[in-house]
Amino acid sequence: MANTLNKKEVVASRLRAVRERLGLTQREIAERSQIPLPSYKDYEVGNRMPGGEALGLLVASGINGNWLLTGRGAMLLGEEGPQREPDPEKNSFEGKIDPKRLGYLCRLIDEICMERSIGISAEKRGYLLALLYECTNDVENIDPSIVENFVSLAS
Repeated sequence: MANTLNKKEVVASRLRAVRERLGLTQREIAERSQIPLPSYKDYEVGNRMPGGEALGLLVASGINGNWLLTGRGAMLLGEEGPQREPDPEKNSFEGKIDPKRLGYLCRLIDEICMERSIGISAEKRGYLLALLYECTNDVENIDPSIVENFVSLAS
C-alpha cells in the first residue's frame, strides 16, 4: 500500500509541475485533457492514480506519458527534438509507427489479459496501446513487467 501511495504522490507532483509549466489552472488543464475537473483534482492532490483512459487523455493533450509515470524523457510531447519527415518513396509508416513494436505490444496486452482473465474495453485497450507505444523506444527494450503494470491500471 505504501508503494501505491508513493506512486500517487509522484504522479500528483508531476501533474502539478506540468500544469504550472503550461501556466494553466486545474480547470483549464482538465478541460484541455477532457478529464472531469473533480477527477483531475483527485489525481493532482494524490487521492487517486489516473487510470488507463485518463492517462490516454493526458497523452492526447500533449503530456509525455513516459515522463508522467517514470520521470524519464521530456515533460511534453514534441520536446525530444525535431521529428524527421518520412521519405515519401518509402513505406508510409516510416518515421511514424513501428509495426513490429506495435504488434509486440498488442500481443503482450492480449497475453496478460488472457492469463489474468482481465476484460478491457476496446477503447481502453486503444488508450493503453497508445500510451505504451509512446513510452517505449523499440521492441528490444520493452519490459513486460511495465506492460503488466499498465494493464493492471487500465483494468
